[in-house]
Amino acid sequence: MKTAKNQTTKIYRRKCEELDILIYYRMLLQRISRHLSPEEVSFLMGKPLDFIKKVETFKIKSSRLEDL
Repeated sequence: MKTAKNQTTKIYRRKCEELDILIYYRMLLQRISRHLSPEEVSFLMGKPLDFIKKVETFKIKSSRLEDL
C-alpha cells in the first residue's frame, strides 16, 4: 500500500509590468501544454539548462525579447 507524501507548494512573487506577466504566463502555458520540462525548453532555446527555471522562479528579473 502506498503512503501519501506531504506536498508543499512554493509561492514566488514579483512586481512587474503587465506585459511581462503576459509573456511569462504564455510561456508557462505553452511549456506545460507540450509536456516539456524547464530544462528541455532551455535546451531547445540554446540557453543554459537552468535558464527557464530561473525565469519561472523570478531569479532572472529582466529579460530581453531575444532571450525569449
